[in-house]
Amino acid sequence: VTAPSVDQLGALADLFEEALQFSRPESVIVLGVAGGNGLERVDPQITSRIDGVDLHPEYLAACQDRYGHLPSLRLHQ
Repeated sequence: VTAPSVDQLGALADLFEEALQFSRPESVIVLGVAGGNGLERVDPQITSRIDGVDLHPEYLAACQDRYGHLPSLRLHQ
């Protein structure tokens, strides 16, 4: 658990966005996708497939709730 002032999730999402902008991938896989932090940074005009993997079904359910509108999102346990 981190303190809210650390803003770890924001920093991770920023790094993910930076990597996406640099590599401009057609597809991306996120290992340990949890609740989908950073998926809002994916540009669907560039990245046409997103795979998210997590061990925890409750995290995958949260990710589906938040980002299920992304047609290219596929979640795997």
